[in-house]
Amino acid sequence: MNNSMINENTKTPVLIDALLGKLEDCKTVISCLNDDQYVITMPYQAAPHKTHSAIGQHIRHVIEFVQTLLNAQDEEVVNYDARQRDTKIETDRAYAVDVINMLQESLNTLTDQDLNKPIKSMEAVHVQYNIEAQASSLGREILFVIAHTEHHFALIGGQCDALGVVLPDNFGKAISTLRHELSLKQ
Repeated sequence: MNNSMINENTKTPVLIDALLGKLEDCKTVISCLNDDQYVITMPYQAAPHKTHSAIGQHIRHVIEFVQTLLNAQDEEVVNYDARQRDTKIETDRAYAVDVINMLQESLNTLTDQDLNKPIKSMEAVHVQYNIEAQASSLGREILFVIAHTEHHFALIGGQCDALGVVLPDNFGKAISTLRHELSLKQ
């Protein structure tokens, strides 16, 4: 994978720039919500006895994947199951924005050389069995975190729709979908 592609507008490696953008999108969502909307859980339409996670919980989850990855650089193993689970992020919008700002500062210190740094990755994939950490790189893990974030944004987008909260038009759409839609217009 060519991790060294640079966004000429920001002079930042594209992978880092993309993750910075996802964190900026988190701040956009937070700014579009009031405190009640940030913490409300809603029933699933098809299964009213179950509820969606609150938008704040999704934001916390996204933030903590980025935190976990950045904290793992020194340890050389990222374990996404060993997140902090800081519930203040999911209930306090201003605090969540402060944490996002700190993450963005940390991401801005990374270089294209950092993206090729070997790292091992692990996350639970089965209830009964543990797996060994898998070989990866910081760039590959950033790519995973971006895709994981897009999944949560799709869920957040649906919840915002149900709450009547208007988000930017393409919020929650996968990049591959956006690229496909653009190709159809050409």
